[in-house]
Amino acid sequence: MPIRPRIRLARVSSSASRSDPVGAGPHDPGHSELILSGGDAGEPGAAHASAVAFGSRGVLVFGPSGSGKSSLCLSLMALGADLISDDRVLVSKRDAALWLSPPAAMQGKVEARGVGILSAAHVCEVPLVLAVDMGKTEKDRLPQRRHVTIGGTSIPLLRKTGAPDLPAVLKIWLTGEGRWNDG
Repeated sequence: MPIRPRIRLARVSSSASRSDPVGAGPHDPGHSELILSGGDAGEPGAAHASAVAFGSRGVLVFGPSGSGKSSLCLSLMALGADLISDDRVLVSKRDAALWLSPPAAMQGKVEARGVGILSAAHVCEVPLVLAVDMGKTEKDRLPQRRHVTIGGTSIPLLRKTGAPDLPAVLKIWLTGEGRWNDG
């Protein structure tokens, strides 16, 4: 059986004009990393993550088990987002964009901790425009801009805030212009 390559997702800090890697590796406190399994030429890699979309704008929510990935996605679904996938998400690259889709076994299923597995309408093949790291809490009121790079594609990255308005913030990001305000 051939060994499949792994794609690393690493946090990158950026300014308006350039992107510079931050952190030397997994032991650097400023470094976030997500491993996608699979991902052979043209095939999607699988992420231990959850994903939802508002229209044609998808968000990938990743972090350790119990960090609130499913809960955040359920909150976003209550605000009108469509489920892409919970717990496992396929990430593929097509043209210059990354696309999110559910594995067949996960389609239309989302975990509600303490309740069980719920059925939900879902969508497939949605472009990835934002990532949220539930494994790290944002401590700054006005944090530096962060990006993740997956397969050479830079995606804006937010961290969980610990504030109850995170689902609303993500909805505004995904349904609005989806960028930071430089004004």
